[in-house]
Amino acid sequence: MISIQTSAGKKNLVLRGIRTASGNVTIESGSILTDDGDLKFWDGTPGSLSVEIIPTYANGGAWTAATLTIVTGQVAASASGGSPPYTYAWEVDSDDGGSPSWTIGSASSSHTVFSVSSVPPGITREAVMKCTVTDSRGATGTATVPAQVTNYWV
Repeated sequence: MISIQTSAGKKNLVLRGIRTASGNVTIESGSILTDDGDLKFWDGTPGSLSVEIIPTYANGGAWTAATLTIVTGQVAASASGGSPPYTYAWEVDSDDGGSPSWTIGSASSSHTVFSVSSVPPGITREAVMKCTVTDSRGATGTATVPAQVTNYWV
């Protein structure tokens, strides 16, 4: 416990924490002591974390008689709230069941692209991609983005 006192010797801030194996201290809660009582400003629970993906739709296309890999444009997940730094985990939330499966370009980055290999002419593939963001205190937030690739050749 760390206490900070006023010049008159009165405690006015208390931080409670634990020492980790590496010797660092992790703060578990904090309070400001007032004449009216203890005002808790953090109780140790993770703060809320929200996630937004821009743009709100990922698509890619080609116009060729050949079977080929089609890649979407880049999307970016942006986190707000919580306690930085953040980690990112992209995954396929749902897809159209086609084969081969979707590939995620950078599954642990805030920015990524999605692709499908061996897309024959006249075929459209669709999926919903999900990004889960975790902050330094373990709070998580998720967002999804629809993805589509099409080989427009008919």
